[in-house]
Amino acid sequence: MDTLTVVVDKYHIISSRENDYYYDDDDVKRIQDQSPDVSLSSGPIEPLGDDKDSGSEPESSHNDIKWLKSHLKTATFEKNKLEEIAAQLLEKAERLQYELADAKEATKSRDEVIKLLQEQLSKMETAYTKSLEESVHSRLQLTSHEQEISHLKEICYKYVEEEKTYKDCSGIDNSDMKTTNNVEKMEFKIKRLEEEKEKMKQEIVKLENEKTTLVTRLKELTESSDIIEQRQRWKERSVIT
Repeated sequence: MDTLTVVVDKYHIISSRENDYYYDDDDVKRIQDQSPDVSLSSGPIEPLGDDKDSGSEPESSHNDIKWLKSHLKTATFEKNKLEEIAAQLLEKAERLQYELADAKEATKSRDEVIKLLQEQLSKMETAYTKSLEESVHSRLQLTSHEQEISHLKEICYKYVEEEKTYKDCSGIDNSDMKTTNNVEKMEFKIKRLEEEKEKMKQEIVKLENEKTTLVTRLKELTESSDIIEQRQRWKERSVIT
């Protein structure tokens, strides 16, 4: 087997036609101690054995060294590139970790805001329902008062007609006291009902205004809740991306 020894940087290479063996300085010393006949040199390349005088062996070794240096250069470049990519990925992972923590905190805050808005919305819906029921009840009362007023007016008109008929038939100037008292009572009751009717109208207007305010507030709360949920979904998608 033809064997030669070369030195690339601090590593010794023992090359044969079948295999290449790589050793550092300690390995070279150990081989020299065990095999004194093997010549390992850190100087110029020297062929060993019967091929010492061959002219093609140094050229072949030179080509091997050239190839090894090229391969070492390529491997070093790829190693540096991989280290750079690894550093970038590590930095990105740390940044995403911080962003995820911020997103979780923001989500927690938004959840609390949404919960508060939902509670306010529930209260407003309850108030709106109550106001609507009161409005319906007031309208029913108003309708009842209007019917009662109409009925009392009919009774009052009937008394007036009876009084007029009585005067025409009797020819007496003095009006019947009983009829007069009944008419006055009816008129007083009608007046009182008219006042209650006006109060009911004012109450209905007030309830209608409250209902309008509640509807507006409900709309604002719903829109705010929708906006917060949309922002939350957008932020979650952004973090995942």
